[in-house]
Amino acid sequence: MNILDKGQVFIWGSNEERILGVPIDSNIITSPTLVEGMRSVSIRIIQCGLQCTAAISTNGALFTWGKNKYGQLGLGTDLDSVTSTPTQVKHLFGNTCSGVTCGNHNMIVWTGNFLKI
Repeated sequence: MNILDKGQVFIWGSNEERILGVPIDSNIITSPTLVEGMRSVSIRIIQCGLQCTAAISTNGALFTWGKNKYGQLGLGTDLDSVTSTPTQVKHLFGNTCSGVTCGNHNMIVWTGNFLKI
């Protein structure tokens, strides 16, 4: 994945479990492809996990997509489902996300500002 200076997200590679955020019925995407679901959102941070992806917008909103077998997308369900388009995590409305990290079957997000030493 790559973020351009305008905050747009381009993807390529393995699209198994629709981890790349595009509703393309191909498991492999061989050239950079714009994630249409993020076209109107400027992204500053993006992280990939085993089968999920998270992005934080310039205004601190968290978007997730990919496999959600263990509830790792934070969408309020643990159904063994796939979300192929970036979806804003509504449970974090009112918070400004500062960072995110994705594990194999989990995500950690932190909010607020941190002191730089």
